[in-house]
Amino acid sequence: MILFNLYIGIGLFFRPIFLWPVTTLYKFAPRILKGILPAIHRRLEFENRNFLDEHAKSFRIDGRRAQYAFEFSSEGEFEQVKSLITILLKSGHSIELIYCSESIEAKVVSFMKLYPASLRGKRMPLLSYSWSWFSRFWTWNSSGQNLNRWMTAPTLILCRYDFFPEFFYYFNFPGRKICLLSATVKSKPQSLFPNPLAFYFWSSLFKRFSLITTSLDGDVEKVRMLMRLDTYDKRPIFPLEMRVLSIADRLSVASSTLCHKITGEHLNYFKQHNVFLVAQAHLEDLKILFSDEVLTGQIYKNTKVVIIPHNMKIEVLMEMELFLNNQLAKHKMMASGNLNMVEGREEKDVLIWPIKGVLCEIYTLVSQCYLGGGFGVSIHSVMEPILAGCRVTLGPVSYRSTELDWALEKFPQKIHLLLDQRIKCMQKKNFTNLKFLQQCSQGLGHFLRSNEQLAPTQINNFQDTIQLEAKKAREGMMRVVDCLKQLL
Repeated sequence: MILFNLYIGIGLFFRPIFLWPVTTLYKFAPRILKGILPAIHRRLEFENRNFLDEHAKSFRIDGRRAQYAFEFSSEGEFEQVKSLITILLKSGHSIELIYCSESIEAKVVSFMKLYPASLRGKRMPLLSYSWSWFSRFWTWNSSGQNLNRWMTAPTLILCRYDFFPEFFYYFNFPGRKICLLSATVKSKPQSLFPNPLAFYFWSSLFKRFSLITTSLDGDVEKVRMLMRLDTYDKRPIFPLEMRVLSIADRLSVASSTLCHKITGEHLNYFKQHNVFLVAQAHLEDLKILFSDEVLTGQIYKNTKVVIIPHNMKIEVLMEMELFLNNQLAKHKMMASGNLNMVEGREEKDVLIWPIKGVLCEIYTLVSQCYLGGGFGVSIHSVMEPILAGCRVTLGPVSYRSTELDWALEKFPQKIHLLLDQRIKCMQKKNFTNLKFLQQCSQGLGHFLRSNEQLAPTQINNFQDTIQLEAKKAREGMMRVVDCLKQLL
C-alpha cells in the first residue's frame, strides 16, 4: 500500500516539476526543442491538439457527465474495446475516450464523428500534464492539461496495462470505479519471494480494480493469487478475448469485402499460384527471409512470394525493392515487382503489394503466411491469420505478445516458431551471424516444405472451434456490460 501510494505521489506531484523545462521551451522556443529533441516536440504537438479539437472538450463544459471512460494506447487495444463501446453507446450512455498514441488518432477521431453527441476524446497528456496545485503558480507554463479535471465518468475501463498514476488518484475517491480488460500477469511476481516489494506493489495495484478480464483462461487464477483474494471476495474476474468478435465479424463477410476492395485479377492470382504471404513486413524481416542462406536452399521454389509491408511510405517501399532486387539477382531469381502492375507480374518470383485495410480478409486467400515484426520490435497481430485458417510462422521477438499466448493456448497446431525461443529484443549482430541465419533458414524450409494439409473433417472441426470461441466472446462481452451497469 505504501509503495503504491508513493508511486501515485511521485507521478502526480513531481512529474510537472521534471517536465517544466521541456514544456516551457516548447512554449517560448519550439524550434529549438524541435532541433534538440524532435520526438518530444512531436509528442507535445500531438497533445496540444486537444486545445483545437472540438471532440476533446469536456462534457463538463456542457453541464453533462459521462457514464464510462475508456483508455487505450494502440490500434489493437482500440479494436478490442470498440465493440464494447458501441454496445454502451447504443444503450444511450455517454463515453469519454483517452488515447495515448498518435498512430490511432485518425481512427479515433473518425469513430467519434459517428457519435458526436455521446463521445469525447482526449489525447493523453503525458508531457503536458499539470497538477492543479502547481498550475496556480505557473499559469504561464504551456502545461495545464489536467486529465482529472477533464474527466466526468465515475467508471474508467483500462485496456491491458497503462497504469498511469493520475487514473488511480482520480478513482481512489468514493463512488468511482476502475476496471481492467485483457489483463496479463506475464513478468509479474506470483509469490512474495524473491521480490517482496514488487509483489506488494502489483498486488496493491490490482486490488484497485472492480472488474478484471484476462486474455488467457489460465491467467484468472494467477490474477487471484497476485491479488491475494480470499473466497469471500466476489469481484468478477473471468477470461475474455474481445478481438475474436471483431475479427470473426470481418471474416464472415471476407468474400464480399475482397470483391469490393481488390480487383478480380488479384483474386485470380492467388487462385492460380501457390502463394506464400509475408504480412506486416519490415525490412528486418526481409533481411532474414531473403538472406543468402535462405535463397541458397531454394526454399521458394515453385512458390510466389507476396509481401504486404507494414509501412507503406514510398521511401520504405523503394528500400525494400532495392534490397530484394540485389538479393534475387545474386541467386538468379526474377527481380521483385509490384502486384498492382500487370506487366511482367507472372514472371516475378517476389511481389510487393502495398494495400491497406483488407489484410484480415486477404489471409483467407492463403493457407500459410509469415507474420512480420519478429526480427524487429515485436510481432504484429497473430489472431487475424489464425482465425482466418492460416498456418503462421514468425520470428523470435514475440515474448510480449499476449495474442501469441492466446493462439498457443487455443490453436498450437497453427503456430510455427522459426526458432524454438521467444525473446524480448533482437540484437543487430544476429543479422550477420551465420549460425543464426542457418537456423532461420532451416525453420523456414521446414515450414514451407511441410505438407500438413488438414483433412475436411479437421477443417470443419477448426471452423467449429472458431465459432465456439466467438460465442464465448459474445457471452463474455454481455457479462462485462452487465457488470459495468451494476457499477453505476
